Amino acid sequence: MLRACAAVLLAAGVAVPFASTQPTGAPEHATRGEIALSRGNYFDAIEAFSSALRVNPNDTRALLGSAEAHYLLGEYDSARPTIDRALSLAPRNPTALNLSGRILIGLGDLTGALSAFERVLAIEPNNIEARLGRAELAVVQGRTSEALTTLVSSLRLNPEHRQTLLSLVLVAEYHGDIAAAEAYLELARTAHPDDVTVQLLAAEYFLRAGRIGDAIDAAAIAGSIDPDSTRALTLRATLQLTAGGDPEALAEAIALAERLIAADRSAAHAWFVRAAALRRSGAIDTAITSIRTVLRLDPGDEIYRIWAESFALAELGLEHPFRTELARIRRDEARSLVGQFRFERAATAYRRAVQLAPLDFEIRAAYADLLRQVNRPASYLQELRLLGNDGYRTARTDRAIEVFDRAIASSVARRWGIDQFATPRNRHRVAIYLVGRAIPERYPATEAALINHIERSFTFREGVDVVDTRAVGGFADALMQSRAQDVDFFILVDLFADARSFAISGSLHVGSTGAQIAPVGSIRTGPHRVADATESFVTRVLAELPFRATVIARRGRSVLLDRGSRDDLQVGDTLLVVDRTAITRAPDRGGFVFPADAVLAEATVSAVDELVAEATLAIRGGIDAVAIGDASVYEPADGTPAAVTELFPILYERLRLIRATSRLR
Repeated sequence: MLRACAAVLLAAGVAVPFASTQPTGAPEHATRGEIALSRGNYFDAIEAFSSALRVNPNDTRALLGSAEAHYLLGEYDSARPTIDRALSLAPRNPTALNLSGRILIGLGDLTGALSAFERVLAIEPNNIEARLGRAELAVVQGRTSEALTTLVSSLRLNPEHRQTLLSLVLVAEYHGDIAAAEAYLELARTAHPDDVTVQLLAAEYFLRAGRIGDAIDAAAIAGSIDPDSTRALTLRATLQLTAGGDPEALAEAIALAERLIAADRSAAHAWFVRAAALRRSGAIDTAITSIRTVLRLDPGDEIYRIWAESFALAELGLEHPFRTELARIRRDEARSLVGQFRFERAATAYRRAVQLAPLDFEIRAAYADLLRQVNRPASYLQELRLLGNDGYRTARTDRAIEVFDRAIASSVARRWGIDQFATPRNRHRVAIYLVGRAIPERYPATEAALINHIERSFTFREGVDVVDTRAVGGFADALMQSRAQDVDFFILVDLFADARSFAISGSLHVGSTGAQIAPVGSIRTGPHRVADATESFVTRVLAELPFRATVIARRGRSVLLDRGSRDDLQVGDTLLVVDRTAITRAPDRGGFVFPADAVLAEATVSAVDELVAEATLAIRGGIDAVAIGDASVYEPADGTPAAVTELFPILYERLRLIRATSRLR
């Protein structure tokens, strides 16, 4: 960013005041750091800048370069003290102020970020970097119209400014103005025909639009500009992979991946492209060898592991060794989470492990023991019995079954004489429709695996059946599919993934009408970004779905409901019991509608099991008409709560990627 920002300032006729007397050695280290930064080698850059700062702690070039490297890695906490040090030496330096503003955005200090950009504009009213910063700030706050206005005014100052044009492409696309996005893209390609970054962004834009032929052409141009560009080679391989089942395209994808591997055998993403192309070619054993290499080279990358799990579940038999390998990785993850007292997340990891290796006694026994620790005695007992049924019966499990069988003798399910795990439950029918793609150059062909991962996260919770998942062309296609599948609700989902962050952006809709209930989304960074974002996303969706229980049994004034503690039902909760023939889903929002005279009683929860609850009736209207099958819902709330949004929408991450890759030319 330093070199790019300095170039902008010099183009505007502004001096960049970095001159200083430095001890011998500091300039050489700083220059080495800037070269590493320009090549995207951020850790090498940090090492070089650190060497420069050991020689001269006041080396402004090294301070700015180090802060930028940490910023591009998403390490905002580390970047902050370094940029503050640079500003203490050069408080009016526009480059330092602009970088400070972007770091403050990363830290969530939007007021401080705005102040930094405003200070630059007070010094230089036409500073394009500060104007871009203000546009990015508007994007973070969800004000895309304001971002467009700011970018358009910046373009008037420099009609061929590459970053402004590319930012306009992305913001206009996100805003839904496709004609404007394509016009700005054409301007960028005309003004910068020999710029690799411009051609790569064009290829990615066409890929998102489903224009694979145009994307291949743009990527080929990028490859001709810089035949050794890793990004261009990777994108070309990705596009050949995306082109479908054409054997020639898959062979080309494999050849391009092997070319990348020959240049760098530690390139996990190249091994991954090879694995995905081999899988589609039907070379399953060779694909396993490649994906094993990926997991060895980059064991902490969740997305590669999720793809591997999806591949194993779809292609391999229950007892295949690779499934067991993947299951044991999940087992180790679960053990670590237990050690951190993150029991719910540990349970999810164990369930994923059990899906992969259902015949592995050690994993299933460990999962059962976790259920005991988190006070789910009925689930624990159920798992022990399943283990016994599968031939894993021991004296220890027999004793545990006997003890816990007595412990739950007075549970709701036992008193009502039912098996709560076998009782049919009335769940919402939900579809997940993908309308966007993960960033293609690092994670090609992962969308289906990621959606499957999200779908399985819903199956670990209660109240929802995901009955359809597919990629769609847009809202109209989603609504048509939703009606065809007779779903209650559908979720439109866009995905963003890079090495630093994972984002799910979407909206929840009524299945029959398409009416939007709420925006839903989540973004997380760090080593557990996918798990954290998925958990947050699923929780948000479930919070927006209306609660509905069904009366499944009755004894006098007591009724049994098919919801329990896993549905967050608690003793003392009061529900309305509504005539099942009079309650319908609201066509324009989440929730149910029913006439006032359809309310038959109030039901106050008196005892709760994991999946069922007992409630006491208070009859309304003097006539007791409550019957098995009637619905039980919460009293409708007045007003609609404001939708919760998170910092950093997907658009901001794509804009940030432009900055991160602008120097990789």
